[in-house]
Amino acid sequence: MASYPYWLPFARANRMFERPCRSLTLAVGALTAMLLPVGASAADVYSWSPNVAAAQPPEDHQQGETALATDAKGRIWLAFIDAQYHRVATGNWIDWPRAVRLFVSSDGGRTFDAQPDLGEPAGDQALAADRKGRVFASYVQYSDSSAGRLQQQIVVRRLDKEQPANTSCLPWDDKTRHDQSSIHIGAGGDLYVIGADIGGPDARGLLFARSLDDGRTCLHAQRLAGLGELPQVVEAAQATLIVGPGGYYTSKDHGVTFSVRRTRRFGQKLVRVDVSPDRKRVYVVGDSVSGGLVLSISEDGGNTWSVTHIGAADQVRAWRYPAVQVNEDGRVHIVWIDDRGGSAALYHVYSDDGGARFSTATKISDAPFIFPADAPPPPPATQDGTWIGDYLSLTTFGKTVVVAWSDQRAGTPKSVVRTSVGTPR
Repeated sequence: MASYPYWLPFARANRMFERPCRSLTLAVGALTAMLLPVGASAADVYSWSPNVAAAQPPEDHQQGETALATDAKGRIWLAFIDAQYHRVATGNWIDWPRAVRLFVSSDGGRTFDAQPDLGEPAGDQALAADRKGRVFASYVQYSDSSAGRLQQQIVVRRLDKEQPANTSCLPWDDKTRHDQSSIHIGAGGDLYVIGADIGGPDARGLLFARSLDDGRTCLHAQRLAGLGELPQVVEAAQATLIVGPGGYYTSKDHGVTFSVRRTRRFGQKLVRVDVSPDRKRVYVVGDSVSGGLVLSISEDGGNTWSVTHIGAADQVRAWRYPAVQVNEDGRVHIVWIDDRGGSAALYHVYSDDGGARFSTATKISDAPFIFPADAPPPPPATQDGTWIGDYLSLTTFGKTVVVAWSDQRAGTPKSVVRTSVGTPR
């Protein structure tokens, strides 16, 4: 692996800590169990398996930013970043070098078997799978240029069969630095890929491309104005949408052209997106520092939106890292982290009436852990090693839910990816 000057990984670490969704303010004091409106058919109560570490990292490493997908054979795919996390002589924390680890479970998420790494050095990965058996990954590959500059380029790769990785899907020039990859499979098998450009005059700009041949080549590659950190792309029946915390785009022609940027505050700093099985309904869940999670729902391709607030309760100061997944029967699952009781924990709810009402929350994590403070995000030198990544993930098969996240119950600065399986009883 190339040895980079210490300031290059520091610049990378600084960008990571600048991501506003990385932390939350912890509440002080206990909170009684939060009760949510129960949907008419929300009769199941979920129980969660003991939290299992996918792979114990070395002592000076941290794991975070999980991605999950379930393939047509029922296998659960898991990817996450494993980064060396340490202080340099200046006192700054850096997260370099880093790799994207890949695992597969054949027993419904109870255990995971290690696969060859997706990339090293690499990061910012996403996974997608469909009922045709295809599994795809996108991730950022880092490399040295001839001038000694750290390059970042998003790679698209099919995982369920041997196929060359595509390193030229999204717009690229010698000033571009790719980041924040996201990937989605449309109803007809189209592959949508987005990312961000964090270098050059279009820094923080949004990048888009579409593939009709399983990611081997890409079409309609273009640049759009940014929508905030970690945007996501999804194909609905009425339109293709790209959604970020600060707004969204729609396309009626599968990404050949896009609407003007539409401003809408879907969440404080992070949103996650999914669609119903018939793709007629789009769900966008956003994090919050007041009033609970915000779930926005559109049934007309983004022309209008309804809103459901999830988990509003006193003394919870932040609802962070939300994720949403709709199973094949239309059950809407949402997980997140909040700070009730004075420490962080993961919670899960579901809805059987299209997101209008949700079940009572059940706790996923079986041990408390801490988060860094969140007002404002401190620079790396003052992080004290409290990093758990930008986001968590979930996937489903039938009514079963598999969740993967990173926490620091082992003590700072050690964060470890853990998984849990939720089943209705």
